[in-house]
Amino acid sequence: MPDGCGKFGVVYDISEVGVVLGDTNFSKGTYRQTVWHTGKSCSGEGLPNPCTQAINLKINEKKLTGDSTKITWDYSPSGCELTAEQKESVVVVTAFNQYAKPDTKTSNPKWLLKNKQTHILVPNNCKWYENYPEGKKNIEYDFSGIGYQLGDIDGVKAGNYAKVVTHNHGPNGKGCNYTDPEPDPVVALEFIVGPEGSDLTVNADGSVTGPTKSGKAAVYAMATAHKVSALSEPTWSSTPGGYMNIYINGGAGKNERITIEPGRTNGKYYVGKEGSGVENFNTWKDLQDSKYGDYTVRTNFGPELDGPGGTRTWRLWHDSVNHYPRSGALPGARWPYGRRRADG
Repeated sequence: MPDGCGKFGVVYDISEVGVVLGDTNFSKGTYRQTVWHTGKSCSGEGLPNPCTQAINLKINEKKLTGDSTKITWDYSPSGCELTAEQKESVVVVTAFNQYAKPDTKTSNPKWLLKNKQTHILVPNNCKWYENYPEGKKNIEYDFSGIGYQLGDIDGVKAGNYAKVVTHNHGPNGKGCNYTDPEPDPVVALEFIVGPEGSDLTVNADGSVTGPTKSGKAAVYAMATAHKVSALSEPTWSSTPGGYMNIYINGGAGKNERITIEPGRTNGKYYVGKEGSGVENFNTWKDLQDSKYGDYTVRTNFGPELDGPGGTRTWRLWHDSVNHYPRSGALPGARWPYGRRRADG
């Protein structure tokens, strides 16, 4: 049995028994059950300011039944810390409606307490949307698993970890053609710099939507090749278009910056800052065939908008960004905004 502290939920799945019996209709959750266990104390003993409560429980009320909805919360008191064990504890939140099929949904187990968020499918019934598209249903959300993990038993008993949210009937109910309950973002959210992570929303196509910081946001990725001449030409699509910086070095005192700016009239690619001394190139190959092809991509750049820990080698800027589109895979790199197709 998994370890945990306080009172924690474990989802048991014995669907293989149904397969052996020839009963493969798992839609009602017949072979899944959440059982609550009591582990050792979750107290923050030894921490100067341990977290004792979860507050500001938020659910996206605009989501429809059958949709995946994001759930977030904060901790109290302000500036508090979770214990090492609490940080790695799986979040268990449930959503319930007695007429849904199944009547209870459980949050995605990949999210931990330290993330302060999780995702869950809003309970649904195939007939709701089909019979009454404009209808609504009350869904009961239970966050008590978080309260138990924090040791806030009194808060759980007082109902502080229960919320009822009204959701409109969703088209996913028609025919019960459920989509992926939680699409993966095109790149890890910590590589989007500018908006707060809790303000980012992963859309159904994997794109990410969020605000900006002072009208800007940036995306970082790690190059897989050392020399510019070995990098495939980077491409992306985004709203708005944005531009890319690649920080390179040609030896002692030879730090330079490649900028890729689609729509620029005097060369999409240039090295240096706009103005006197800038070197323009019409194609990526022209740039690679120049002296800069022998330059290496820097791994020690510290940007104005600080990014995640580790080295930063690429930077894609957006002005007034509010949508970070879907993307294909970029081996060895991470891109939260923009479609990227490249090997380097």
